[in-house]
Amino acid sequence: MQELTCPHCKGNKYTMIANNTFLCAYCGSTFQGPSAQPPIQPQPQYQYQQPQPMYQPMMAPAYQQQRVKLHDRDKTIAALLAFFVGGLGIHKFYLGETGLGVLYLIFCWTFIPTIIAFIEMIIFLTMTNESFDEKYNYR
Repeated sequence: MQELTCPHCKGNKYTMIANNTFLCAYCGSTFQGPSAQPPIQPQPQYQYQQPQPMYQPMMAPAYQQQRVKLHDRDKTIAALLAFFVGGLGIHKFYLGETGLGVLYLIFCWTFIPTIIAFIEMIIFLTMTNESFDEKYNYR
């Protein structure tokens, strides 16, 4: 008997499944032997599908903690306070950071809080309203 090869994948491992009909071990298609008619079209292969998660995460507000706007602080007022009385930490008290405000008061005689307050004024002015609200108005 002559060596048969699969006409679809050119593999030579096969199994006879019927009279002159063979099943290729490589691609799984069936084909006829050399004395028969043209080869049978390959049957569709099993396609691997990604397993689906057992649950679908919901983007509903029930899974997210709602943020509540507690204050109505303004970034312009915070910047003005930082510029004029920032060395005393008044802008920190306005923003609700009393611990840092007390620290500014303790070290106000060194003028270091004044320099830091000037930098914070620039940060307040360049900050977007949304990011300022997120940081200082919501809890």
